[in-house]
Amino acid sequence: MANYCYVENGEVVEKCDVLPSSWRNVSGLDRSGQDEALLNSLGWYSVTKVTVDCDPETQFIADYQYVLQGNTVLETPIIQARTDNPPSVDLKSAWMGNLRNVRDMLLSQCDWTQTVDIQSARSATWIQNWAAYRQSLRDLPASYENTTITSLTTPVNWPSAPSSGPE
Repeated sequence: MANYCYVENGEVVEKCDVLPSSWRNVSGLDRSGQDEALLNSLGWYSVTKVTVDCDPETQFIADYQYVLQGNTVLETPIIQARTDNPPSVDLKSAWMGNLRNVRDMLLSQCDWTQTVDIQSARSATWIQNWAAYRQSLRDLPASYENTTITSLTTPVNWPSAPSSGPE
């Protein structure tokens, strides 16, 4: 939504809530808000909001269309119908992306367990436990590939980290 539009060759090319203070070679454009004739001569037009009926239960405003009509620009909402489709792939992609981000953070937090000097001071069991934990973190996304995700807050069964103490 905008309060002013810049029009060039009959088409809206810029939308603003407030007039810019400096524009091209004009300073103080924002103080010219009351002088419609000056603004129009520079290509700036005030916006008139067109009201349309929209039932929020079945419709939503997807965008706005701006059209120059006389000395004003009409802002008309573009209404689209809501759909009751099951969650889209985008929801699952976002959820899987978050899972991978947390997984990557957990892996990086235990990278220290893979250094030679740490492993040389630990038992084979300690090394195996950390290797198994890190592998389960790497395998985690694959275990959710065929899961239906209905919310970004769908829980994840994170593996438990082994003890980091000496062994």
